[in-house]
Amino acid sequence: MSIEVIIAKSQEHLDACFEIRYQVFVDELKVYPSKNFLFNRESDALDTVATTTNILALVDGVPAATVRLLRRNSVIAARNSWDYGITLERHFCIPQGMPDQLAELPRSSVLRKYRHLMIAPLVWAKALQIAEYDGIQTFVAEVFPETDNVQLVAHYYELLRNVGLVSENYNFVPRNDSCQVQINSLAQSKEIHSRREIIKRMPHALRSFLHLGAVVCGKPIHVEAFNGISIPILWSLETLDTNHKKIVHKLLSSVSQCTI
Repeated sequence: MSIEVIIAKSQEHLDACFEIRYQVFVDELKVYPSKNFLFNRESDALDTVATTTNILALVDGVPAATVRLLRRNSVIAARNSWDYGITLERHFCIPQGMPDQLAELPRSSVLRKYRHLMIAPLVWAKALQIAEYDGIQTFVAEVFPETDNVQLVAHYYELLRNVGLVSENYNFVPRNDSCQVQINSLAQSKEIHSRREIIKRMPHALRSFLHLGAVVCGKPIHVEAFNGISIPILWSLETLDTNHKKIVHKLLSSVSQCTI
């Protein structure tokens, strides 16, 4: 089996990215209603700007996964009264003290039949390579859990907080306070879990980010636009421990070779 990770430049490869996104975010997760699309492709105006790069993973030549890299865009930021001009700012305020050079990894999508291959970290690694040229070491993302059960997601959050996987330095607050998910403390819980055990319990995308040293950086919110739940993620390469640096280095080596 060969896995190739490329920058989507041709219309054929861009369409493959958009079709994967449609299958994951429209057909599977119901993040966006199908009536909003004329074709089975999920794309928007951000896919056309110079600060955006779409990345595609091919398994034996067949499109399998994608992610979109968004760099800072001053025009979009000014138009929307945001700080960075990235889509996470639709739902969250980015706190003071974050690096000037920051990028977002939205639209991370892996077709269900390929999720056992753990392809998502490879497309993220490709994004890291690209962002490195701009000196970017800090990444953010919104993760959409594979459930609309608010109580379950709140439980996930509290488990992660109890094992130190919620950032103590940065708190991304929602732009609309009323959409924040109510978190009930698990302080009285007698369950004792290791960090590894907790990560294994998490939904696929969240679990993959946590394996690479990312942390949750704000409470989950309910997004009314698609009646779903969003969790903000912060992934700083500068603050990774030795173990996670080794994992990321191995990923970068793999994606550089294109075939694993």
